[in-house]
Amino acid sequence: MVLGAGFSGIRWFLELDQLGLTVRCYDAAPDVGGTWYWNRYSGSRTHGEAGVHFLNFAPELMEEWDFHERYPPRDEIQQYLGRVLDRYDLRKHIEFAARIVAAHYSDSETVWTITTADGIPKEPTFAGLQSYTGEWYQASNWPAHKVDFHGKRIAVVGTGSTGVHLIPKLAPVAKELTVFQRTPNYVLPGRNHTIHEYQAADIKKSYDDATWELATMNLAGHACKATGRTVKGADAIKIRQIFDGGWERGSFNFQMETFDDVFMDPESNEQAAEFIRQKIRAIVQDPGKAELLCPNYPFGSKRPPSGHFYYVTFNRSNVKMVDISGDGIELYENGFRTSSGAEHELDMEIFALGFNSGSGAERDRYQRQSRQIPQGILDKEAWDIRRNPCLWIAQHVHSLWPSLACRETANNDCLK
Repeated sequence: MVLGAGFSGIRWFLELDQLGLTVRCYDAAPDVGGTWYWNRYSGSRTHGEAGVHFLNFAPELMEEWDFHERYPPRDEIQQYLGRVLDRYDLRKHIEFAARIVAAHYSDSETVWTITTADGIPKEPTFAGLQSYTGEWYQASNWPAHKVDFHGKRIAVVGTGSTGVHLIPKLAPVAKELTVFQRTPNYVLPGRNHTIHEYQAADIKKSYDDATWELATMNLAGHACKATGRTVKGADAIKIRQIFDGGWERGSFNFQMETFDDVFMDPESNEQAAEFIRQKIRAIVQDPGKAELLCPNYPFGSKRPPSGHFYYVTFNRSNVKMVDISGDGIELYENGFRTSSGAEHELDMEIFALGFNSGSGAERDRYQRQSRQIPQGILDKEAWDIRRNPCLWIAQHVHSLWPSLACRETANNDCLK
């Protein structure tokens, strides 16, 4: 049984099928894609480059497919995964629109019996949602129909990857865009561009020998390699030159191909963080907004998203920011009200809160009272990251999609 029909689920399905096992796949979404099915909001695209968004098990499939942008948009990702299902006739083994609500294991028969329900994502849990009379949308469950943003007072709650993509797309069309931010992000420039036919051919030519080798060696699964450089021992001019070069290349090239000690040495990390903060202050003209957008935690402690005109969007006169780092929010009939008493009248609210993936999804599956599992497997305490601070989320699986096996374990042997 495979739960999920995204990149990871499809690859696991194929591997198990090739072992001669009987496999059935379930996904809460009505079609293929996993999170890429639900990511239908305006501006949704990958944070990794096109060259690492292939399933590498079938050279013939690579020859039949071309991505058209450095960071493929959501629609292309779903089309690609759909092509994989159709190419290998997998749809007949997948039950869509099916959420697993119970799973009972028989020790005597060594069989799982599962119960499914309609795949309906949870609604946001903000107080007052039922009293709000305007439109609201959840980015992780975006409607299939086109949403009209023209001339509306719109709020975006959240400045993670989803918000970073949405905000620049909505600003030009909204009458007023209000961004509610709890924690700012280190947003790296994406430098997106179209991939012409010669670049596409080069990606395929170097894929097996260069791209995939780099990706399988990289902890994050990206085609980046260590440079051997360190901030410690380098002069200020050289440090600036290297950071400027990484910033120009954009995204994970800045994070992973500038200085190796940025991840390990606090002082080196602070130099990278301050470089980005200086970029934010240089781009955002309003000093107050700029400081709200400047993170004060170590760079890389959260995955930095790739942005496309994110910071410059805050120079628009119709874009406001509300700092809720020390202020709660709730909905009332006309919009949002903060715990300090400020009211924001709105026509539309968008909850850009992302997904409770990895450990959250596992806990959601295995903590239901109706579920029975074999002794010692996935018990609640073993999966509690607060009890086991050494838990590791993204376990690398050799020759599979990098970082596809998302689970936690209390046993440090998994890191060997």
